[in-house]
Amino acid sequence: MIMKKNSFLLLLIFLAVGLTVSAQIEKGNWFVSGLNILSFDAGTIKSTNDYGSSKSNFTQLHYGPSFLYGSMNFVNSPTINYGIINKLSAGVFMNLNLSSDKGENDSKSKTSVFIIGPSLRYYFMDQKKFLPFAEGKIGFGGESNKYGDNDASKSGLFLWYLGTGGTYFFKPKVGLDFNLGYGSMVVKDKDSNSNNSKATVSLVNLGIGILVGL
Repeated sequence: MIMKKNSFLLLLIFLAVGLTVSAQIEKGNWFVSGLNILSFDAGTIKSTNDYGSSKSNFTQLHYGPSFLYGSMNFVNSPTINYGIINKLSAGVFMNLNLSSDKGENDSKSKTSVFIIGPSLRYYFMDQKKFLPFAEGKIGFGGESNKYGDNDASKSGLFLWYLGTGGTYFFKPKVGLDFNLGYGSMVVKDKDSNSNNSKATVSLVNLGIGILVGL
């Protein structure tokens, strides 16, 4: 009899945990994702204009919140999500970065980047602690670069990202996000751009972040 009671109690606990986890991705719930812990990017930068093109490769490893970095780190951005139906959420992501540097002759350079856009995330399961998902993002924004006393140069940004991954809920409202995806960003001068110059950043991203239910 005692074994039956214990078994029944364990079953209730298991169901309660499962229902708590699934509640985070139900219709009407809010959660924040994209709180980056660790991120690795590998990709290319292709610059083109009317006179030709050049291409370079890069790799970068980031620790900590994504808003500490420049425009390269456009994948893991803080995102607020709302469940429009069970397992499907729509959200808005944003990345704001301000940085400065001192060069030769004490000349200062300042860079600011702002990106915002919609996102979608779909979870394939809703009764497990580890929930696989697919997601997509489209973003728009701008970049400003100022060198010394010169006028700031401004560029427009457009990006897209498609990825997959999973969330492991180690607490009822807190989970670890694991993601792998591919993204591309186009940077084009807003000022005088008579030679049609632009840069395209394409990358593969592997990241770990935090998800928090609200």
